[in-house]
Amino acid sequence: NLGTEGEQMAQILLYINHNYASISFEEVAEEFHYSKTYLNRIFKKHTGTTILQQIQDTRLQESCVLLKNTRMSVEDIALHGGYEDTSYFIELFKKKYKKTPLQYRNDIDEFYITIFYGIKDLFFCFI
Repeated sequence: NLGTEGEQMAQILLYINHNYASISFEEVAEEFHYSKTYLNRIFKKHTGTTILQQIQDTRLQESCVLLKNTRMSVEDIALHGGYEDTSYFIELFKKKYKKTPLQYRNDIDEFYITIFYGIKDLFFCFI
């Protein structure tokens, strides 16, 4: 049983996941009727991270999904994630994933190409 506080944190996580591109720490505190100080303290107690870090992590995770599954430009992905400054987005992405968004996409592309040709070669061995 999570308890009332834990259940509230689960609701906050859902709220962040649904609104990550357009929310701020202040908006989360206002939406859930907490002071920013109290919200950050209880959120960190339950999740191990701050609200701002959770918003940023969610934005970056979603950008990975877009890099993997679309051909959107890095600029469009940055905007989609709530980052108006593409350079800042790239800086944050590189800090978290140790590569630029384009390097991330290229690594994924190379991985799938390797898998495809590996399966194709395996298939032709049985013909």
